[in-house]
Amino acid sequence: ANRIRSDASITKKFLIPPYYFEKNVTARINAIDVEGLPTTQDLFDVMIVWSARPYDIVHMKLTDDNVKVEGFAKSRGLRPQPWITFINRERAIKLLHWIQEGIRNGEVMDPLNPNNKKKFKEMLKPHGLENLRDLRVIGAEFSARRTLSNPLQRTGAEMQHQRAIALRHKPMNRSATSYYDTIVQSSVPETESQ
Repeated sequence: ANRIRSDASITKKFLIPPYYFEKNVTARINAIDVEGLPTTQDLFDVMIVWSARPYDIVHMKLTDDNVKVEGFAKSRGLRPQPWITFINRERAIKLLHWIQEGIRNGEVMDPLNPNNKKKFKEMLKPHGLENLRDLRVIGAEFSARRTLSNPLQRTGAEMQHQRAIALRHKPMNRSATSYYDTIVQSSVPETESQ
């Protein structure tokens, strides 16, 4: 079983579809009016901004100084973790609070409701994605690229480290992000991500 699993991870490629290129996501994020009602597409884009699991987007909260996050999935026993994103931090914070309020008020579908899972898949499929997890992977890639704005800094190890921060992996489990090195094959040309 381990051999089959390792063979599958070698051949699996993850190409970011054009609808989710960084410039397109950023344009949609910049166009969001937080005074209005959130849409499901807004939820997807905010999940990318935060490289968030469905649980994270509902329960994650910031420390008083807005430097670290807590209340995210798999955070039991951990201190608050640093976070990175590919957009302005103040905007990211405002979007997180706005989308969380929309979920609480029933204005947007709850990503934790199992009845919505199939609906989300149907909405993502036309854009080349399979599930909500793909949004998280895209966000981690964009955040790592933005944090390492100089392409000379983008070594495999440094990209892996920045993705781990974006994904909020436990410090002792940072090696788990090597899985993403295998599948994230961004189709975004270098000039488009800057």
